[in-house]
Amino acid sequence: MSGIDTDRLERARARLGDAVVDPAVWPEIIDQISVAVKATGGVLLPGNGRMPDVPRSAGLDELVKTYFENGWHLRDLRTERGRPLLLKGDKVITDQDIITAQEMRRFAFYNEFLARQGFKWFAAVSFWVDSELWLLSIQRTMREGPFEAIDKCTLSQLSRPLADVASLSTAVGRIALSSVTNALNLVCQPAIAIDRFGFVLDANAGAEALFDAHIRVKSKRLSERPRLTPGPAVRSRERFPGIQGDIFERHRGLLPHVGNCIGTMAFTLQRLGCVS
Repeated sequence: MSGIDTDRLERARARLGDAVVDPAVWPEIIDQISVAVKATGGVLLPGNGRMPDVPRSAGLDELVKTYFENGWHLRDLRTERGRPLLLKGDKVITDQDIITAQEMRRFAFYNEFLARQGFKWFAAVSFWVDSELWLLSIQRTMREGPFEAIDKCTLSQLSRPLADVASLSTAVGRIALSSVTNALNLVCQPAIAIDRFGFVLDANAGAEALFDAHIRVKSKRLSERPRLTPGPAVRSRERFPGIQGDIFERHRGLLPHVGNCIGTMAFTLQRLGCVS
């Protein structure tokens, strides 16, 4: 089944810029793209497929929830076989690029995961945000049928706009984070800004004053080295993936959710005994 509505797809593509100003519209835009390509829904994923807090259209909520909660992201045949093709430069891949019909009938990913929720076919549009590979993964049900070769050419036209919008969102997010950390510094609150992969993007003067041989930025990551003797501890409220140590308190309420695509966040640092 083909029949992509190119006019509707163009209207959805034209709305991508709205996500820079308001990231909350990502699910709506993804849904519009999905409708245009005769699919149930889509989801934005990093190239390794291992990040549960991702923008997606409402039609994929249950599929994405099951994907992560049941560990299918750790045994995703599409990621395993498709990522090398995308890293080589393919803009779009479909099931037909990575698996035969015979294999599809016997692999658990298709039969125990996708089929049980009525899905079977996909197309993934690749784009880059800085040095990170991202995908718009579009899902079709058994009834909607597979994507065809001609569809790949049409979908490939989304790659550049997605990259441009995501990169601009990253820049806007970093400016917003810098403003937040500077504002917190004015009220004597140490704060850092990090991306979803744990890299430090910004640290205000208050945070830098807390850094020492035990807590410091090393290779763009905030790391904590255990103390051999008792000393002031840093209060921890939650662990953040990709960061060395357990030393952050996420600062809520000051930052719009810029990061549903780019994953930037502000955290505050507090030493016990130093903050009332």
